[in-house]
This record gives sequence, structure tokens and C-alpha cells, in this order.
Amino acid sequence: MDKENEHFHNKPNPRLKSNLFSKITFSWTLPTFWKGYRRDLDPDDLFSPLEEHRSSVLGNRIEKGWMGELSTVWKKGDKPSLLRVLLRTFGLNILSLGAMLALMEVVVKLMQPLFLGGLIEHFRQDSEVTKKDAYLYALGIVICSAINIIVMHPYMISIMHVGMKMRLSCCSLVYRKALRLSKTALGDATIGQVVNLISNDVARFDSSVLFFPYLVIGPLQTMAVTYFLWSQIGIASVFGVAALLAFIPIQLWLGKMTSSIRLRTATHTDQRVRLMNEIIAGIQVIKMYGWERPFTKFISEARRAELREISKTAYIRGILSSFTIFHIRIAIFVSILTYVFFGNYINATKVFIVTSYFNVLQHTMTIFIPKAITQVAEAFVSIQRLQDFLLSGETTVYSWLSANGHAGGNDNLECSLGEETAPRPHYAVAIAGGSAKWNPSLLDDTLHDISLHVRPGQLVAVIGPVGSGKTSLLHAILGELTLHAGEIQVSGGVSYASQEPWLFAGSIRQNILFGSEYDKQHYRRVVEACALWQDFKQLFAGDRTIVGERGETLSGGQKARINLARAVYKEADVYLLDDPLSAVDPRVSNHLFQQCILGLLKNKTVILVTHQMHHLDSVEHIVLMQAGRVVAGGTYRELQASGQQFTKLLLSSIAKEARLSIIPEEIKRSRVRLLSHRSTVSSLDGSGSEDKSSVEDYSSEMVRSYVFTEYFAAAGHKCVVVLMLTMCVVLAEVGG
Repeated sequence: MDKENEHFHNKPNPRLKSNLFSKITFSWTLPTFWKGYRRDLDPDDLFSPLEEHRSSVLGNRIEKGWMGELSTVWKKGDKPSLLRVLLRTFGLNILSLGAMLALMEVVVKLMQPLFLGGLIEHFRQDSEVTKKDAYLYALGIVICSAINIIVMHPYMISIMHVGMKMRLSCCSLVYRKALRLSKTALGDATIGQVVNLISNDVARFDSSVLFFPYLVIGPLQTMAVTYFLWSQIGIASVFGVAALLAFIPIQLWLGKMTSSIRLRTATHTDQRVRLMNEIIAGIQVIKMYGWERPFTKFISEARRAELREISKTAYIRGILSSFTIFHIRIAIFVSILTYVFFGNYINATKVFIVTSYFNVLQHTMTIFIPKAITQVAEAFVSIQRLQDFLLSGETTVYSWLSANGHAGGNDNLECSLGEETAPRPHYAVAIAGGSAKWNPSLLDDTLHDISLHVRPGQLVAVIGPVGSGKTSLLHAILGELTLHAGEIQVSGGVSYASQEPWLFAGSIRQNILFGSEYDKQHYRRVVEACALWQDFKQLFAGDRTIVGERGETLSGGQKARINLARAVYKEADVYLLDDPLSAVDPRVSNHLFQQCILGLLKNKTVILVTHQMHHLDSVEHIVLMQAGRVVAGGTYRELQASGQQFTKLLLSSIAKEARLSIIPEEIKRSRVRLLSHRSTVSSLDGSGSEDKSSVEDYSSEMVRSYVFTEYFAAAGHKCVVVLMLTMCVVLAEVGG
């Protein structure tokens, strides 16, 4: 939407033109490091991402796979699986990289102990290994180490790229799904849940993909090591490997516990984020009434509940990490003890070879396997949470759909208001016997047997008391509220202005265009019709002023008019306007109705929900709703003459409302003053300066010492910090 920052991504990525040697050694990154050494890096130094790493490309791949999965399993009556989609999309990459890793772990790493044993054997007094053979053994050790270095680092970045692609693709899929969620699904999916999905859950792919191959490589490597150990120490190798494998059930049990704890942690995180969003949204009321302490207590309790589950996960990870210290040592001890117990003589060569083979298993069985179990278990939970969200209800896009979802022909709909059997011409919007409710568990319908037909180019006003179903009717037309009975037809594109103005953190122009192409003349007409000229004159940067988060820098009337302007600027056939006149004063309300609804949208189909009764005599058709039903319909005079008591009572308020008229000369003078204002004109012409608040501030300085002090103090008492540092030193010495 904002194309002014595209120059950040015009610089080609140096990895595209790097050769094989540069990719293996990562030398293509050296210019960036050198540039960062000479000066601070800034956004202008960013490179464009690789095409395969773009969120749009990855999102299209995973969405295609997910849609294919839905169509396949629904035909079979089965349940869709996001895991199958991920495996189909990225499984081949994981398999090829896993085969490369298996070759390194099972072949190359196991050759090193053989070469090491031959080299050590040369230094024994009665050794038969010649000096030439010793050099060859030493060369073999060097070559194995070199191959390990050359292959493992490119493998690591490749497998991490696969995890990143899975994360980005799922983020894109969640984002696209969020845009299609129905109002009913939005009631179940909180903001905290969505934020948690794209911040915490998808992050599990980065680490789980990294360790997942070891779940297969571990058993293979264990069998290979057992074979080579058998050739060295015989039956004693079985006892040592058995001691090593004895801890696997414990690791599996702890991994299962981690999975359940992760699910509870995610639930608590969803609740905490939702609570924080609600508090931030109502912070002004909280500050005004002095409710800081009670709400601080709520947040603290929610965080403590979350931390309790996180602490359990930390304890489990600590237990699994402790296997690194004693796991292999116990296996080595058991192997050598058993070997000696059977009456064999142990020498330095055998000790070095046995230790080397067990050291090969150390990283796999005591470090990578426990992490793989934990990370994969958490990834399965995250995939299930993502899958549940992706299976939420979506908005139905109507062309001509019945309540059961089957497409119908445009020539079969019949009825006029309240009748479902009369012959029907082509309508812009047609509802026949529509009934719907927001929650399927509710007994009463929100909309009851609605029948409504709007001709192309017709202006229809929907009126009724609060809670009568006016907004629900618009949502049914939009497809946000799915019918369980009846049919809806919508011909052409639809533009919608919500009752609650919605703005994003960008400029006013960006909020109005909303991704559409900038048409200078059409933009001017929309701004004029929506009475935004005077506001642009008062703002420093005109329509380039940044509105802030949720439009916090604007008044309610300004937000309502920008919200209306966005809907009007979009070229559509049907315009649904949900009470756009309530948030403005009577003078502006009259201007919006005359200039925008009756003027700019003169030849468009407009369905207007309003409480401004004095405008009803200017509309072509009025729909009167009560308790989710259409109780009357017709022109203003027809409703007055209908004789219905409720209609008379409702419309009697029109006579009491003063009609405010705007003198045309005053409007002209106001426009002349606005057009003469340089900042506004230059802003609309695109030559004005951008609001300074749109530029992100950043600074560069040394990290102060108090930052480190507060960081370590957050760990607890100073004695705890000292104890942890001491333990790190001790473990480093023991490991060495």
C-alpha cells in the first residue's frame, strides 16, 4: 500500500550472484560486515529478499496445498490435516537435507574413531602400524573434520531456511484466513489467540525442523556404533548401549509432558494477550477512574498463571539437559567395566576408540534427541492450534447462493418485499426468506424470514430501533452472517462502511485509498463529498497526516468521514453504509447526505442504515425493521399512510427534528478558502511533505552498564545470579 519505502528492497540480494565457494564459505556476507564495521547500518542497506523467501510466494504455495487438502478430504468425509499439507509442501526439502545429515552422522563421523584408533595404535610399542599408515590415518581425521565443516554449515542454514519458510507460509496463511473470518468466528477467535499463533506457535517450526531429522538418524547411528563397538569390545558394547537407551523412555515421557504443558501455556498466553489488548483499548477510562491497581493485579495473576506453566517446561528442559553431563559417561563406564569384568585387558587404544564412538552418540542421543522430542511435541501442538484456526468459519461471498450453499440461477429468484412467489426482474440485492443467527447454539434467529429486493441504482434506507437487526442485515449481505434458511443474491462488487470506524496506522490518504490506485480527480470529488477539506486545512500535513494507532489523533467525526470516504472511493456496484451520519453534527450530516449519498453515489445502489429520520423523504425506498423482521416497506409517504401504529409512532419523530440547511454560497466560500490553502492543495497534489510522525526514530549509542545490571537483577536475588554463574563455570570445567 505504501510504495514510498520500496527503494529499500530494490537492491539485489548478493546471494543470487554468489558462486559455490562463496555460498559454502558465506563470503558474500563480508561486504555487509565491512560496511557495518565502518559505519552504522541503516534501512537503506537492506537487500531485497530472495524470491523463494517472499511471504506472498510461500503463502500462495501453502494456500494452494491447503485448499487442495480441503477439497480432497471433504469428498471423502475425512478431517483436513495441516501436517499433511506441510509435509507435501516442504517434505522433499526436509528429506533431502536429512539424507545429507544422515550421511555425515552415520558415515563421516563414524570414520573418525577408526582413523583415530589406527593413529593411536601406531604409538604402541609392539604396533604393526607403519609411519606411512599413521600419516594416512591422520590425513583421514583431517579430511573427515574438513568435510564435516564444509557440509554442516551450509546444511544448517539450509534447514533453518526450510523452518523459516514453514513459519512464513503459515503466518501468511493465518493472515489470509483472518481476513476471511466470519463475524461468528471472530467472536470465538480473540486477538490474543491470533497474535499468539503468528508469534509463538509458528516459531516452533524454526527449531523443530532443525532437530527433527535426529529422530531418524539417532537409531541408525546407534545401530552403527553398536556394530563398531562390538568389533572392539564384544558383548560389553551391548551393555553400554543398553545403559544409553535406558533413558530414552524417560525422555519420551518428559516430551509428552512438554506437549501438554505447551498447550496449557498457549491457552494462558491467549488469555493474557486478550486481557492486555482490552486494557490498552480502555486505558483512558482506567486512568480516569483510577483503576490502575485492580487491573495491574489482573495482569499479574494472568502472567503468574502463564509463568507457572513456563516454569514446568523449564524444569523439564533442565532435566533433559542434565543427560548431557552423565548420560554418556555412565554408558562408557558400564561398557569398560563389563569388558574388564569378563576378564579382558583394557588399553589406551580401546579406551580412546570406545570413548570416541560414544562421543559420536553424545550429541545425537543426549542433546539432539531430547531437544527433538521436546520441539517436535510442541510443534504438533502448534500445528493442531493452527489447524483449528484455519477450520474456523469464513465469510460467504454471495453471487446467488441458497442457505445450503448451493449456487442458484439468477433467473429463478422471485418476490417483492414480503412476497416470495412474484416474478422478479434483475436485482442488485435480493434476499428471499432469509433467516440467520450469529451463534448456532442460540434458539432465536437474529434475522427472521427477511425478504428484500433492491433494484440497481436505488437508494434504500433501513431504519428501526436499536437492536432491530439493521447491522445484521448488512452483514448477511456481505456474507459475514451465514443464512441457515433462504437465499441471497448480490450482483456486482460491494463496498462497505462499518458503523464503528476502522483506521490503520498510516496516513489519511492511505486509509482512503486502501490499496486502490490514486485517481486525483476522483480523490478530490470523494474528499469534497465527505466534507474532509476543512479537516485537511487544519492538519499540518493535510491528507498525509499519520492517523496513529486506531486513528487516535483524530476525532470521532473525522474517523467516521474517513471511513465513509474509503468506502465511497472504491469503485463498486453496491454500497452498504452502516449509519455513517450519526457521528457527525447536523450540518455535516446534511452535507454528507446531499453531496455524497445523493450526489456522488447518485447512480449507484446504496443501502443506508440510519437514525437520521429527516432524510427519509429523500430516499426511494424505506425498510422498517423490528426484532430482526421486516415489518414494513415503501416510500416515506406510503409508510405514513400505511395505518400501522408502530410505523406512525416511529416516524412521528421526524416532525420534531429541525431541518438544518446549508446555504450554497457558504459552501462555495468555504471551498474557495480551502482551495487557497497551500498546504492542503500541495498535499492533495502529492507535493506536500509527509507528516514527521511517519518517520521512525532510531539512535545509536553504547549500552549503559545499568542495563546489564537490571537484566541480571531480573533473574532474582544476587545470590541466585552468582550461584548460576558458578554452576556455569563448574559445568564448563567438568565438560572439558
